[in-house]
Amino acid sequence: MSPEGELSEKDQKRNFTLDVLSSKLRQHYEFFASLSKEELLDFLRSCDSQDFQSGEIIFEEGELDAAWFIVISGRVLIHREEKTMGYIGEGQCFGEIGLLKDAPHSDSARAETDTILLSVQRTILSDNMPALGYKVLEFIASQLADKLAKVNLQI
Repeated sequence: MSPEGELSEKDQKRNFTLDVLSSKLRQHYEFFASLSKEELLDFLRSCDSQDFQSGEIIFEEGELDAAWFIVISGRVLIHREEKTMGYIGEGQCFGEIGLLKDAPHSDSARAETDTILLSVQRTILSDNMPALGYKVLEFIASQLADKLAKVNLQI
């Protein structure tokens, strides 16, 4: 901030980006829409931003990682060996299991296009933002239950 209390150009740009992202997340996810604006902005500020070039590996099957990822822009390919498991696009999330327990990734993730991700570590939510962390875990548990129900219907 400047001495007059005005935000720097960099801070203004970051706040604009967070507001745009907040709006996109609210459109894509009921969970994010259920958070207050301040809760969502606090959450987004706790995330790390990561840039990946097209083709760059985000993580590989078998690696340990305690992070949850949100795609800001670009597209991520989720695959196991050479088999495509799916694609994750702008405003979507992946890596939920990393927030629940220490377990190796069951799939690999690669940037399909130039991609910007936000990632949040489990410890940030559990240690620094426990109330919000609880809401995130509740949301993830619900999402995983829905996925399991779909798989059970296919069996």
